[in-house]
Amino acid sequence: MVRDDQQALWYLETAGYYRLSGYFYPFRCLPEPLVVNGKAQRQPRLSEFIAQSSFDAVASLYRFDNELRLLALSAIEKLEIAIRAKIAHYLAEKDPSAHLNAELMHVKFRAPILDDVGNAAPSNYEVWLQQHSKLITRSKEDFVKHFRDKYEPPIPIWVSIEVWDFGLLSHFFNGLNDIDKAAIASFFGLSRFVLLASWLRSISHLRNICAHHSRLWNRALIDNPKPPGRNEIPLLEHLMGDPHDRTHVYGTLAIMQFLLVKTGFENAWADKLKSLVGTFPVLSPAATLHAMGFPEHWDKLALWNLPKE
Repeated sequence: MVRDDQQALWYLETAGYYRLSGYFYPFRCLPEPLVVNGKAQRQPRLSEFIAQSSFDAVASLYRFDNELRLLALSAIEKLEIAIRAKIAHYLAEKDPSAHLNAELMHVKFRAPILDDVGNAAPSNYEVWLQQHSKLITRSKEDFVKHFRDKYEPPIPIWVSIEVWDFGLLSHFFNGLNDIDKAAIASFFGLSRFVLLASWLRSISHLRNICAHHSRLWNRALIDNPKPPGRNEIPLLEHLMGDPHDRTHVYGTLAIMQFLLVKTGFENAWADKLKSLVGTFPVLSPAATLHAMGFPEHWDKLALWNLPKE
């Protein structure tokens, strides 16, 4: 049902049919169940829409998703800056050019990669260095220009790290020696660095989705965060439950909230998320908070009601 032709046309012209079609999907009818050898088979939705579906409902879901992406990016910005600062401060005490010091990298990260016939390809570290060099070379930042004009190379880590994107930052952390990863992870209240390595990849993946203005609200995320072990992080223990919560947007939002609190930010972001999710337009049996991975009564969990540390 289209109540306002002009409004519908405006959305189609400014967002495009292909982008909007992802928001049509939850309003399309389900086919009759198909069972093969006793197992239900997943099938695409039909072209027909559920009764009482409207373009207004699609537009509401589209606007909600846009607000969710913007809110996620606001948290990612804070975390990205804080994580850069922690890594730079810690490593600079070891070596001002720590990012260029192969001895600080894990042996697997700097080892050549052999193909099936024994030919050596560049190591992950060498590939990382190439990407780092490109970012430094292309940078138009005043602080990079200032360093080039006033000092001899190489550019120290506390300068270089400011031009890395989140993906490069995540790869760098993952490539460090275990002892240094553990020390950095401890700044965020984590006793195992594998958690922070996984979480950085998840946040980087989420950031890329948001930066490309892609549909987020019910998306199954490829890089979902590793859950803590039992009794390891009580605030996040609920992520050990239904894997659906962790593999959709809720799981990454939850670990972002944990890191924000551990970094010392106030709980304003959690309040904004609760407020936004409270406006979620439940307009279809498939357009629900569960589709986003949000567990029942999620907003009552201690994680979302913490004071600043």
